[in-house]
Amino acid sequence: MPDNPKRIAIKYGPLVLAADMGPGSGATAEGAVFRTPVITSDPARISEWLRPVPGQPLTFRTEGPMQPQQFTFVPFHSLFESRYGVYFDLFTPAEWAAKEAEYRAEEARLQDIMQRTVDSMNIGEMQPERDHNLTQERNDVREQNNRGTRQPMAGGWVEFDMAVPSAGASELMMTYWGNDRIRPEFVILVDGQQIAREALEG
Repeated sequence: MPDNPKRIAIKYGPLVLAADMGPGSGATAEGAVFRTPVITSDPARISEWLRPVPGQPLTFRTEGPMQPQQFTFVPFHSLFESRYGVYFDLFTPAEWAAKEAEYRAEEARLQDIMQRTVDSMNIGEMQPERDHNLTQERNDVREQNNRGTRQPMAGGWVEFDMAVPSAGASELMMTYWGNDRIRPEFVILVDGQQIAREALEG
């Protein structure tokens, strides 16, 4: 990638290839941890570790470099109703040996959050915002740190609906940030009741 030489995508001629990671729904057993796949090889030697599958046009199989398992790659446009991967972090075997524990700890943290999640929304993405009845005034929609964001201007706001359990307490987890130029102050309300006031100092 232009901004990260240690993250790669694979193309065959003009076609972007994607790793087929199985059915999109019901694929992961309850309690199972999804393992983030990475590539541990020199991408310049791709013909040694990504080989055509005989009798299956535009289908390729990795042999050895992917951790924690091997994948079949097909043209990205041919995958639907499946989980898939297009971008992969790249390591030498020595780098991966030093980094694997860090990756697996982050996977376990995210899995714990997923198992306790009742509802979630990726803000800045059209369909999730529609699904959650998002309304707003004076917002700037953009991408920062590889994630969609909404930045209310002066006097701006954003509001949306989230599902909650029928009984018991709920936690709200949100991600937001400022920078050296923009240091926003804002409040968070649930059903009109203020639960937090934030002032981001960079």
